Amino acid sequence: MTIKTCLFSLVAVTLVACTPTPTAPVAPTTAPAPTSAPAPTVEPSPTARPAPTSAPAATAVVPTPAPASAGSSAARDALVSAIREMVRIGKFRVKIPDNTTTGFRDFKAEVVLPDHVHVIATLRSIPFEVINIGRTAYIKRGTGWISSTSAGGTSVAEMAGFMREEGIRDITNVVALGADSVDGAPTKVYAFNSVYALGTGPQQYHVKAWISDASNTIVKSESTNAAGVTSTTRIEMDPTITVVAPI
Repeated sequence: MTIKTCLFSLVAVTLVACTPTPTAPVAPTTAPAPTSAPAPTVEPSPTARPAPTSAPAATAVVPTPAPASAGSSAARDALVSAIREMVRIGKFRVKIPDNTTTGFRDFKAEVVLPDHVHVIATLRSIPFEVINIGRTAYIKRGTGWISSTSAGGTSVAEMAGFMREEGIRDITNVVALGADSVDGAPTKVYAFNSVYALGTGPQQYHVKAWISDASNTIVKSESTNAAGVTSTTRIEMDPTITVVAPI
């Protein structure tokens, strides 16, 4: 509208400037003096002051980005609230779709925070089952189990990423993306950056999280690493889950 207003103003000024010339033939008897009189009529050029109508454009300098930063703070509070609710319940089931890049298929895990995890999956056509308790891993071999304990390395608790309190501090750039649904249930979607501690060291990830309106917990997430590889996770809270050492 501002551009149109300026164009209309220019057209109006042009028309006003043209009207004096037709009046010029009317007053030749009065001598050239009247013709100088029309020149003042060019004072409509002050109508070029509509140009200040571009000043409204200044109001369109949309300081609305400022509310956006305030919104990101509210978005972070909502995300952290959901994470803390998941930590409070402390027991959930994770499913990851088949991944042709990693070779994982039928990946399912049951988690009891802070550091108990039971994983069943297929890796490159080989089924496997692992139970992690702290830094001890129990690996199923045939019908039996073997165990391996690491004094160093990375525990499941450390790999829990943004589920840890210190991981919450690493969450940045939280943005609310609006409403969506997962399996027909209403959710709110948030995007953020986070750091996961993996075996090779801290890794930066961009994450999208779907938070259930009903339970205020994350029910779906998509994590993209620095190489651009995205993995999708479905999460189901279940306070009845137990994970114990098999031997």
